[in-house]
Amino acid sequence: MVLVVAEKTIPGDLDEVFRTFADPDRAVEVVPCILSVERLPGPTEGVGARFKETRQHGKRSMTMEFEVAEFDAPHTQRIKCMEHGTMWDSTFKFKEAPGGTHVRIEMNALGMSLLPRLLNPLMKPLFRKGIQGHLDAVHEFFESGGKTE
Repeated sequence: MVLVVAEKTIPGDLDEVFRTFADPDRAVEVVPCILSVERLPGPTEGVGARFKETRQHGKRSMTMEFEVAEFDAPHTQRIKCMEHGTMWDSTFKFKEAPGGTHVRIEMNALGMSLLPRLLNPLMKPLFRKGIQGHLDAVHEFFESGGKTE
């Protein structure tokens, strides 16, 4: 298993920052590498909500299907995804902090077959860069006023 942790204080209100991360429709407006989001049948929010997200990774795009596994607004959201022989399990934690909202993302990548077990540790720096890029994009969004179109 590969664990990647990234943290950042976002200059925004706890509820708004949580909503920006937890609502896929809002995230697609804020994070440039998220190209599209498709809601899947079932709940639209909270545990059991499912969505497909297409992201740009370098020159390629990748679509992954996520399901919300834990939801305690505005403090915690956990999403899971089984793709490419890996169980992706990401927990987002939010708490008020001086200057805004402190966000901590913990992503576990559990290789379910031999190839991901071998490759995921080598990919850890890329995973960290992607998570940090997500945090940086949300930070920039709130620094510039935090308004979507």
